[in-house]
Amino acid sequence: MSHRDTSLRAVRDGATLVGKKWHPAVVYSLVVDGPAGFSELERRLDVSAKVLTETLSDLTDEGIVRRHEIQKRPLRVEYTPTASGRELANVLRDLGRWSERRRGDDAPVVVVVDDDPRLTELYASMLSECDVRVANDGRSGLAAVDDAVDVLLLDRKMPDVDGEHVARHVAAEYRDVRVALLSSARLDETVLSVPFDRYLRKPVTATDLAETVASLSTPRTDAARRYLSTLAKLAAFRGDTGGDAYRSLEEQRAALADELPDADALAAEAGLTVGE
Repeated sequence: MSHRDTSLRAVRDGATLVGKKWHPAVVYSLVVDGPAGFSELERRLDVSAKVLTETLSDLTDEGIVRRHEIQKRPLRVEYTPTASGRELANVLRDLGRWSERRRGDDAPVVVVVDDDPRLTELYASMLSECDVRVANDGRSGLAAVDDAVDVLLLDRKMPDVDGEHVARHVAAEYRDVRVALLSSARLDETVLSVPFDRYLRKPVTATDLAETVASLSTPRTDAARRYLSTLAKLAAFRGDTGGDAYRSLEEQRAALADELPDADALAAEAGLTVGE
């Protein structure tokens, strides 16, 4: 058998494995969202117990997933990806990027991160015209961001890894990803050092999300981005105009506006009010 025939056979074997509907979903979830028990996987993937049992059995036999008995009585089991499983997840991620490029899809790629699964599901449904990825904790959110992402919609306060940490990491690694922080609280001075482009107060509407994604996914110069980010912080501080933080932001806004001949038009287009 030639080297070409051997390679082709390997490709067919790999395609057969990932071609089964739930195999890629289980592997990707265990790598991106972390190890899980049977019930947790069932909840994450919204799959029947019968199908999940068969899928986990196949993946365990293939050496892609490992089954750990954490407790004998009552029996508690956890599934984790093996080294081969983590390698497969990277292949699946690359396959997804290839699929996006092949479609030539111009829809913005949006990552939605919130520790409440009901909200990520709701936001994803509101952004049906976008290519949406969801995550329910900060670590999974970081894993979901790559160079293809346009906008990150990020819950500010989450357990373990919070939105502020995620925003800083993304700004350092992916300078073209625009970040919108979502929170039920008004902006406070502690978050001024966090890089973000919009601050949305919960509850948010479908119009809020659509307009935010449309504005943030519009290509802009670095100066325009900095100006709009400053305006977003001013807008979040609205109603508390007497503090030092607000006055400092106003000074930044004025200095940045001097660099932009169309500052007022830019603010109006982005739906942000220029401070007095």
